[in-house]
Amino acid sequence: MKQRLRNIFIYTSAVFVFFGCTTSKNTWLTRNMNAFTTRYNIYFNGYQSYKEGIDAINKAQRDNYSQLLSMYPISQHSNAEAGKSKMDVTIEKCRKAIKQRSIKVKPKKNFSKKKDPAYIAFMSKEEYNPMVVRSWLLLAQAEFHKADFLGAMGTYAYIIKHFGTDADVADEAQIGRARCFSEMGWSYEAEDALNKVSTKNSLNKRINGLYAAASADLLLKEKRYADAIPFLKTAAEYEGNHFLSARFNFILGQLSSRFNDKATAYDAFTAAIKASTSYDMELAARLQRAQVAGEKTDKVLAELRKMAKSPRNKEYADQIYVVMGNIYLNDNKKDKAIENYLTAINSKNPDNPDKMTANIKLGDLYYNDKAYLKAQPCYASAAKQIKIDNEDFERVTKRAEVLNELAGYSSTVHMQDSLQHLAKLPEKERLDAINNIISTIRKAEQDALKAQLAAQQQQQLLMQQVQNNGFSDIGTFGQHNAAASAGTPSNSNNWYFYNRMTVQSGITQFQQLWGNRKLEDDWRRTDKSNITNDLQSIAQPSLAGNQDKSNAKKEDDKYNPEFYLAQLPKTPADIAKSNGMISKALFNMGQLYERKLEDEPMAIATYEELHRRFGADSTWIDAYYSLYALNKKAGKTAEAEQYKAIITNNFPSSKYALMLAHPEYTQQQQQILQQQETLYEATFEAYTRNDFQTVMNNYKQANATYPFAELMPKFSLLNALSLGKSGDQQGMKTAMEELVKKYPQSDVVSTVKDMLALIGQGKAVTKGSSYGNLITKQQEELAKQENQPAPKFTSTLNNRHLLLLPVTSDSIDVNRLLYKVASYNFNYFVLKDFDLDVRSLGNNLRLIVISDFPSFGDAHFYQRSLSEEASLQKVLTAAGVHPVVISEENLKALQVGQNFNDYLNFYQNTLIPAQAAEEKANK
Repeated sequence: MKQRLRNIFIYTSAVFVFFGCTTSKNTWLTRNMNAFTTRYNIYFNGYQSYKEGIDAINKAQRDNYSQLLSMYPISQHSNAEAGKSKMDVTIEKCRKAIKQRSIKVKPKKNFSKKKDPAYIAFMSKEEYNPMVVRSWLLLAQAEFHKADFLGAMGTYAYIIKHFGTDADVADEAQIGRARCFSEMGWSYEAEDALNKVSTKNSLNKRINGLYAAASADLLLKEKRYADAIPFLKTAAEYEGNHFLSARFNFILGQLSSRFNDKATAYDAFTAAIKASTSYDMELAARLQRAQVAGEKTDKVLAELRKMAKSPRNKEYADQIYVVMGNIYLNDNKKDKAIENYLTAINSKNPDNPDKMTANIKLGDLYYNDKAYLKAQPCYASAAKQIKIDNEDFERVTKRAEVLNELAGYSSTVHMQDSLQHLAKLPEKERLDAINNIISTIRKAEQDALKAQLAAQQQQQLLMQQVQNNGFSDIGTFGQHNAAASAGTPSNSNNWYFYNRMTVQSGITQFQQLWGNRKLEDDWRRTDKSNITNDLQSIAQPSLAGNQDKSNAKKEDDKYNPEFYLAQLPKTPADIAKSNGMISKALFNMGQLYERKLEDEPMAIATYEELHRRFGADSTWIDAYYSLYALNKKAGKTAEAEQYKAIITNNFPSSKYALMLAHPEYTQQQQQILQQQETLYEATFEAYTRNDFQTVMNNYKQANATYPFAELMPKFSLLNALSLGKSGDQQGMKTAMEELVKKYPQSDVVSTVKDMLALIGQGKAVTKGSSYGNLITKQQEELAKQENQPAPKFTSTLNNRHLLLLPVTSDSIDVNRLLYKVASYNFNYFVLKDFDLDVRSLGNNLRLIVISDFPSFGDAHFYQRSLSEEASLQKVLTAAGVHPVVISEENLKALQVGQNFNDYLNFYQNTLIPAQAAEEKANK
């Protein structure tokens, strides 16, 4: 009996499952059985893979906790690669669930409920398996986390269109669309999507949390930090994931600190500590909290020192010392702050982002104190590590570039002064100094070699540990550590030459070692050396110190005193050359202080040093005028008059002397320049009219009146071409050769050389008319068109038509409009594949062409549907775009001469009334 009952139960269960899993029927049983099967089979596997992918993306994120964090690791789009394979599995599972478990067939009607709103909504659904809808949402999320934001956006749009009757589903999809737009930098569209979320104030905490987090993410990307704080608080409160909860609270603490709300910051960092899933985050939150704590500074610093000494925090010591420096700086103890920043900088972790932060902090301190040469190495080091999305990127890289230039000039002055001083010493003292340099170089090389060997041993040890532990990604691990041991940025996958600051650093190091060398063979030879840096840089430390030098010349051996003695300026010619380098460097330093650093006192001091050491010289007359102008600006009248006298007495024929002696001189020069431009415009116009004699006459006038004008090379070119067009081929060739010889730096020389090359090949300029820059030819073509009657517009309504979106402003992003229209078509015309194209009509009109429509009425219906889509219509209105229907024949008429405004009048007064009449007749 029991066996019989068991068999009946098994048989009944099998029938129940078999008939319950069908998707061809829509009953309570099939809906729930398919939902159950989807949830705990296909969807479950896809969701597990999705979570693993998210974990991989989170682990790939490398944060610099001294900078404002991003809300989500996926905002660093390269992180998507870490979870790509898992997301592909999720996408595959979701598509399988959608394909196999979708129930679209309607259930049997219950006429007793036909007026029940809930029943009506139920019967209007497009999908009756709720887990299929969840599969669509998971599919969009997986696409998003593959950084396929356009694909995810399309999936979310599909969800809204087909399953939008469920408010929570629609809201989640709108939030997803907003995040897609936000990641692509489309702030307006992201905000518009968030505005469409209907349940912002509902009791659904999950949706509220998603909405708040997406809003905060958008506001952070727009740098609207104060507006982001309320959303961050909500997002942190509702977030159930510990990783994101810690992250949101940490960002909240960072923003609250910026606005000096220390109480909120302290609580937020405390919450981040409790929720943190990694020691990195926990330690960073503790350090940030220490900076906003209300406790006494001494107590906080004592705890930080204890943390720095802990073996557990060995690799985080830089971060701790930076925080200690910040605390000292906030307490106005600048010396202590500098001491701690230097401790962080001198660490053995060259690629640590905290070292970059310490360099920026220390560089800022020195820069604000105008200790530019101390700030230079700080900014130079930071510039090698800083990423382009860092908020300090522009400031740091610009200062690094300027101060690198300043350091080069300063080093030249110091080097040449040192060499001259060394050359003047008695022979014994000179040799002693050189031997000290050689000893220093040997020791530096030995230390560098030891450091490299130690780094290589450490790398080999780590590689061995990786292999022993069974890791597979050995190549990547080895590359990372190799980069770190070499002191190069490893947190970027970019090629060396993609980082302009790294390239600049390389150039500087090369010049320090070899000087300014011409690109040619045997560039290393000693007699080519051009000493430009610190005394010891005559022979930079090199790890290639073990090579055989037995056959090297004494002058080429950096370990031999003769190497240095050969480069000392001893003869008057050598000393004059050295002084020339010093004076040029001082002048360039003054220009840099004045124009790039805008440090007028330092500019004045440098120019005065130049004058004190080398006296009045026309080479740096600009420096004297700057001294006059800067002193006058500073209210130092006596000093200004002193340098005015130097200019007028020593350089009476210079432009500056004329300007100072005759205040109206500048105005006269402007008038002369205007006259030159007017004459050149007339000459060019004459050339386009084929009036070559006038061109040649104007050239003679310009050459006699303005022989040194910047426009003379262009006058000369027009004159040469006119000679050729007039039949004087040899005269044209001679004029071009003179132009190249007389104006070798002009921008027209390359063109003239090409012409001379063609003449050398036997080519000749055609005698007669010239189209100049095609203006004349264009005018002739237009004249021909005007002589031919333009075709008239046709009023046929039942042939092939197009819809035009005329764009009249160059500032409008046509690609953005194209995307908006394509997105609209995807959402509302799934079965109709419209073609989109961009064409030009005249010089100032671009047309987005939507095709094709079988009749005017179909195109007009599409036009009306566009106007009913509020978001799209808002974009079109803002761009000044007003859609117009046109037939192919009428578009061709526009392209061969008809006026677009004339068509608009024809469209309003003829075509629209005709279409209205036809619609009325059809009704």
